[in-house]
Amino acid sequence: MTDTNTKVRSLILTALMVVSVFGGSIAFAGSAAAANNNEIQLSSSGAGDAGVEYTASGDIEATSSNDMQYLTVTFSEADLTGVTASDLRIESPDNDGGSSTFNLNSASDYTTVERDGADDTLSIELSDSQSVGQNDRVIVEVGGVTNPNSAGDYNYDVVLETTSEGTDFDTLTGSYTIEETESDLSAGSDDATFNQVVYSGEELTVNGFTGDELVNVRYVTERSDGDVTASTQVDQLQADGGEATLDTGELDENGDYFLVGQDSANEVGFELATHTLDAVIDPTTVENGDEDTDVNLDDSSIQDAETEFDVETNRASPLLYQVDSETLEDAELKQIFQEYQPDNGLLEEEGIMAGEDGEGDPLQFDENDYANGEGPNYDAGDDEEYDDEDPIDEDGIIVAFEDEQADELVFSGVDTGDYTLDVSHVETTAEDSVDVTVTEAADGDANFGSSVYSTNQGDRVMITVDLEDSDVAQVQVGEYDDVNYEAVVTVEDDGDNEVSFWYNTYSPLTDNAFTLTEASEDDGDTLTWDSDVTLEDGDEGLTEETVNEDTPAAGVDSYLAADFGGGAGVNDLAAASYDISAYVGGSETAVGTLEVNERTVGGVQMWTLAEDEVSDVSDLEELNTAAEEGFLTQDDSNAVRQGDNDNLGSGDAVVHQIQITGIYGAIETGTETGDAVQFSDLAPLLGATSSDDTFGEGGAELVLSQTDDTTEANADPLVLNLDESSDALTIIPDSENGSLYIIAEPGDNLDFNRVSESEIDDLTDDDTGNFDESVFDGDLVNAEYNDAFDVEFFIPEESGLTSQDVSATSSFEFVERDASFDQNDDDEVVVAPSSEQTISGTTSIAAGSEITIRARATGDNPFLKTADVTVGEDGDFSGTFDFSDTSNMTEFEVTIPSEGFEDDAETDGIVSDAAQMETPTPEPETATPEPETATPEPETATPEPETATPTDGGDGATETETSGSQPGFGGAVAIIALAGAALIALRRGN
Repeated sequence: MTDTNTKVRSLILTALMVVSVFGGSIAFAGSAAAANNNEIQLSSSGAGDAGVEYTASGDIEATSSNDMQYLTVTFSEADLTGVTASDLRIESPDNDGGSSTFNLNSASDYTTVERDGADDTLSIELSDSQSVGQNDRVIVEVGGVTNPNSAGDYNYDVVLETTSEGTDFDTLTGSYTIEETESDLSAGSDDATFNQVVYSGEELTVNGFTGDELVNVRYVTERSDGDVTASTQVDQLQADGGEATLDTGELDENGDYFLVGQDSANEVGFELATHTLDAVIDPTTVENGDEDTDVNLDDSSIQDAETEFDVETNRASPLLYQVDSETLEDAELKQIFQEYQPDNGLLEEEGIMAGEDGEGDPLQFDENDYANGEGPNYDAGDDEEYDDEDPIDEDGIIVAFEDEQADELVFSGVDTGDYTLDVSHVETTAEDSVDVTVTEAADGDANFGSSVYSTNQGDRVMITVDLEDSDVAQVQVGEYDDVNYEAVVTVEDDGDNEVSFWYNTYSPLTDNAFTLTEASEDDGDTLTWDSDVTLEDGDEGLTEETVNEDTPAAGVDSYLAADFGGGAGVNDLAAASYDISAYVGGSETAVGTLEVNERTVGGVQMWTLAEDEVSDVSDLEELNTAAEEGFLTQDDSNAVRQGDNDNLGSGDAVVHQIQITGIYGAIETGTETGDAVQFSDLAPLLGATSSDDTFGEGGAELVLSQTDDTTEANADPLVLNLDESSDALTIIPDSENGSLYIIAEPGDNLDFNRVSESEIDDLTDDDTGNFDESVFDGDLVNAEYNDAFDVEFFIPEESGLTSQDVSATSSFEFVERDASFDQNDDDEVVVAPSSEQTISGTTSIAAGSEITIRARATGDNPFLKTADVTVGEDGDFSGTFDFSDTSNMTEFEVTIPSEGFEDDAETDGIVSDAAQMETPTPEPETATPEPETATPEPETATPEPETATPTDGGDGATETETSGSQPGFGGAVAIIALAGAALIALRRGN
């Protein structure tokens, strides 16, 4: 009966619904009425409830009588797919203002009952039309409905039509309310399924029944092809408003059960299972720790007495359990199970309430539970009354366990003795008990890895704590009465009996003051301390008061009060001697000394890094490796290619080594040392006053300015714009050896400005008092090779890094990449027609660079021979070739391709027998032995010919020179580094 016309009709009728009809509330749940006396009642209003009976009614507004034969019923988002003619009743009762009376309560009264395109809409055709007139009341009752799955308000429409289908004369309309259901299951007209698992002991609430009907509980005894073929009744329940409650703890055995309404025949099934619980405590003997402590910031003292508690269960987690003990008070249980605090949401799900006042729930852990190391403190006091709805006994506490959760039980301060802990689920029959023995705590011990630690003011120092018979210790740095500074940090070991951490003297009042080393962090060790703690009274110890950013703690030397990255101010520790102490359980176990020395400032060293190695150097380890392998050498010239418009192209990198201590705490704040840092990390050294600035007044300055003899005529010198060149800079701190390395890679990213000489003087002139960034506002330009630069590192007194102005200078130049071969008087490379022939030469590129020498001939006797060689420290190179298969007087060309040399350093060569007669004479070694005995000087001077002139024609320069001096790196770092720490204070221009 439902066709396209019908669907269109339904849409039109909906659009033309009488707008004067408004829904209004009535005094029972799940119903609503409209302003024209429209009403709706639901037998059950829970979300998802099945087998619900909807009864809509209203007074006819049409002014004339109509013969009603068709109805379109819509209950928005409800499921009407199970409704049949037997579920319908349409009535017009006798009333004073009405004109007709009928009651259609038999399936034969209906010709058609079918869904009209959607699950929430029915099309109904009456067997016989019924006459209705103005003010007649019409009642439409529809059973077998399944409520919408979500709580909320929904619309309904009952469209009344004449004998001409699609022609309506009135509409009953309004809204109905669906409520959240607290039922566990819903019964319906379909055969029961057994997908839901219920655990023995749970109280099961089931809705979907009719009124107060009896509900039978049946146990499935036989099945055939999955269908239930036999069952036996085991219990009977009385429904209340369509809802029945079953205590599954009264069911004798596990298996499939179903509940069926004796009148409605609605049914629902479930599987009954046993909730298993296995509680394990390991070890079963635990020390009780020492709850009395003088040095304590939080709960650290109670961590000494722990044992692992593991719960295994066959249910999804987390779940709530009740823990009780005949010999432990509830307050003690709360301390012991502090790691198993229940989530508020879990408590609400199980209906566990607070006390009558709704506050201070004795089951909840207060945020101050562990204040002063005294164990849990609960606002509710000692076991105040539980709400009447609590499904637990008044004894014990509530905790939350997860399957195979393994957290710690804390027995600090618990009396020695044997205890039994009884664990049970708050609703099911699952329960278990564990026994634990509490013994007197052994005396733990903590010692320092060294009795004296030393660092420079503003640097970091690594402190190591060795633990025995304790996982936790506290370390105190300083004594307020002595040095006006005191800090206490708590460390916890995760198994190797050692914890190492960095102490940062640059920022001793910030979150970066104490940081685990990478090794301890990887081991799972932990470190806690409160950076918002300062001291007011040495006798009282630490008090929790926020550090005032404008007024540092009394007596702490401060040279910067700037706010970097939102921190709490930077106040470095004064140079002095500080006592350090280790504590276990409040008892002092070790003492030591931290010596904080004055900063030192040295000079600037210039180095050259081979072009091929620049991309491989990103931290201190790689920089040292480059030095050890000869790729990094002390040199003041850097060979570069010619770029576009004669600008600098790529080439060897310039390496500045700035020797200073006392700044690494500002730029190294992580777990490890020696990693490259960003240019912005140097902001504190450059006098910045906010996180948005890089430079400021009174900071250190690094100025690279062009020399007079390489500055173009009628032009200002070039000055490196460090800020704009940051992408070309790699900054590597070496705090252990007091050096900061700045690697500048030539190319497009190395930017300069033209700055007048007077402005250059102002950059490092203390008399000017400030740094004028406007000098870098001009156009950016690029340097050219053969440009040379003076380097000045300047630290004014007001920076706080030194007690007086300090300046260190150096210089370097960019040179053309070139190479030349050793030749005879005819400008030829000469080799003999035999093996082991040497082709050698010199180049301007960095030592350690790898190049390829190529010898090539064409014509009647063509050949191509190559040798890969490494440039020596003095720029020399040599390669060995085999010309034994080449005829005498054969001409060839020798080149070094792909290195940016002009014409690839192409040089003529010839194979000649005469070359065999030109072997080096051994006279310096054998003919003059007398100077060796008479004077020791030739003994030290004569090795030079051996080094400079390899006898085998091989890669002699590489073998002898790269293993020589590498000042400032690897094992010899301290020789060149001078002072032992590295600062870079960069000046940008913008």
